[in-house]
Amino acid sequence: MKNKINKYLKNLISIFIIIGFIMDSFAVAVADNVGAAFITKAEFDSLKNNFQTQLDIYNTSIDNKIDDAISQYLAGLKVETKTNIDSILYKANEYKTITFSKNWTVPTTQIGDKRVVTSMFWWVFNTVAYNSTASRYFSIPIGVMVANKTTANITETTLGSSATVIAQPGYNATYSKYYIDNESFWNILPKSSVTHFVWHDSVNKNEFWFNINDKANVYCEIEDLGTLENRNHDFGTKQYQADVYIKGGASGDYTYGNQPATYITQTTDTFMNISSIPDSKYINILAGNQVSGTLKTTKIEDWNTTESTAMATYDCNTGYGWKSAGNYYSTTKLIYDGIKWSLSSWPTKLPKMEIYLKKNTDMQATDLIHNGISSAVDKKITYFSGIPIFTATSDGIIELPLVFTLAESGGANFSIRNSEFSNSSTLPSSTVTMYTDKELTVPYTSASFSGKTSYEVKLYFNVKKNETYWIKVKPTTDNDVSVNTKEESIILYSNNK
Repeated sequence: MKNKINKYLKNLISIFIIIGFIMDSFAVAVADNVGAAFITKAEFDSLKNNFQTQLDIYNTSIDNKIDDAISQYLAGLKVETKTNIDSILYKANEYKTITFSKNWTVPTTQIGDKRVVTSMFWWVFNTVAYNSTASRYFSIPIGVMVANKTTANITETTLGSSATVIAQPGYNATYSKYYIDNESFWNILPKSSVTHFVWHDSVNKNEFWFNINDKANVYCEIEDLGTLENRNHDFGTKQYQADVYIKGGASGDYTYGNQPATYITQTTDTFMNISSIPDSKYINILAGNQVSGTLKTTKIEDWNTTESTAMATYDCNTGYGWKSAGNYYSTTKLIYDGIKWSLSSWPTKLPKMEIYLKKNTDMQATDLIHNGISSAVDKKITYFSGIPIFTATSDGIIELPLVFTLAESGGANFSIRNSEFSNSSTLPSSTVTMYTDKELTVPYTSASFSGKTSYEVKLYFNVKKNETYWIKVKPTTDNDVSVNTKEESIILYSNNK
């Protein structure tokens, strides 16, 4: 295009100059035919050569001036385009209102001391024995031992005062990060119990017998099992072997060997309504301040696994239980002589029992992501990172209308950067220079507002292609602040030559 304009203008100007010179020369020649003004052919040829020289000079000068004018025109010729680009911030708000807090706090979890002890009981009863004096076979309820109780009822007892509250976090494999916005919080109540039974066991008549008048002094004793534990194992039932001794017979003691003792470890897990968790609102709120704190969690893969150490240990021997509750002989006559409850000397070698919590892990709040928002915007969003606004599709000037909303009158400072925010106690400064006009002549000097329930501002600043721009808001009062763009798309002005 430039060459065509040059050629056209040069030809046009040359034609006008030539016409002017020819007319002037023609006038001189006419005048030369009258009198002394007549010129010779040599003089005419000289005039013609001088004309050609002047014409060449004019052509060169015009060429340069035309070239400069056209170059300057084309250099300043720009085509401004206006493009609508997606607002990532608007998309995030469609999933969850993007809100920032002045004092973000990790939700409250804890390892408490509350636990349940089931009355541990050991039963050896309905034993058939032979009394040679009476020449009868007797069915004797030798004993039932109840541990950790001071009453005759076999019940569960809740001990301790503080509950265990833990989070069961989700896991995002894309970012290799855990999250708690699944709102899975649980009250965990550990419980253990031990039982031992010998049912309707028989003793041959020549192996064990006693004087019927001394039946109250016949009792059982459990061999020492040490400590019943479930260390580094799953919750559930464990079997142990015990030797049970029948003591006090006239013919001597009698042993029931290798009797199974059942040890049960478990927890009662109660799902908690999120509103009952202190500071639970911060699960879905981003931080304007520095994030810190520890969360007590049990991972899904550890849900049925015990901790490596017990939270409590109990001695099963408390000296309470039954023995010789009644007896009868032959098949027709039944004799009751009552229950003996206080058994200070029986038994003597019951095992100790341990109670276990679920295996738990301390997680730092700084390592958690907000999974829902991360999935909505396809970027890793931590509680301190701020939120992306948009990704520029070309170099240019962005027109960014922001809307801030508060439940009650308050204020906030905000910052816009071309990268996610670090975890800082102070709000990092913006990496862009903001203006209030598209020509970028009127600076926006204070990224803040106060005393409002709603604040709108339209900002302009230079952006670079493929860069993502983030915003973080730090409220200046205790009122949380929400932020969004006015529409689902925002305008990007770019210049193309």
